[in-house]
Amino acid sequence: MSTNDKVERIAKLLKVSEFTVSVALTEETTDLIQAIKNATTIKQAKKAFGDVPIGSEAEKLAMEKWLSFCSTIKQSKKAFDCATYGSEAERLAMKKYLSFCSTIKQVRKAFYDTSSNNEAKKLALKKWVSLCITTKQVKEVFRYAAGNSEEIKLVIKRMAELIPD
Repeated sequence: MSTNDKVERIAKLLKVSEFTVSVALTEETTDLIQAIKNATTIKQAKKAFGDVPIGSEAEKLAMEKWLSFCSTIKQSKKAFDCATYGSEAERLAMKKYLSFCSTIKQVRKAFYDTSSNNEAKKLALKKWVSLCITTKQVKEVFRYAAGNSEEIKLVIKRMAELIPD
């Protein structure tokens, strides 16, 4: 349901003007954004993230704030786990999560933590391929790249780099 449809529906249900509904919703969003900006700890940022509407610009801002406090793989994984599937917040959280992953084992775990094909999974697969130093490791990644030409090309390119002339 679009925002305009939602405003119209609320106005009809409450028998108030659409303007009144819009103002109330704008004030709420403004308050949420202010709470995000005011967060000075990871706990406050996490709470602000939990208060924002799913799929909103505020959700992305809240995730960015939360991630700014993450300094470990565990903290960034928690943020990733709380992100809405397929959202920009999820992609941002996976990017941060992967920034702490320095081994194939860690990246493989991040890859398995993602749901079916989406941007977060693609980011994890790309990082996984980049860490491969043997053809055996590349073959393992290839099983998960099948069906997606961008990732298949990346895996094939990495395999070619590892096979001596």
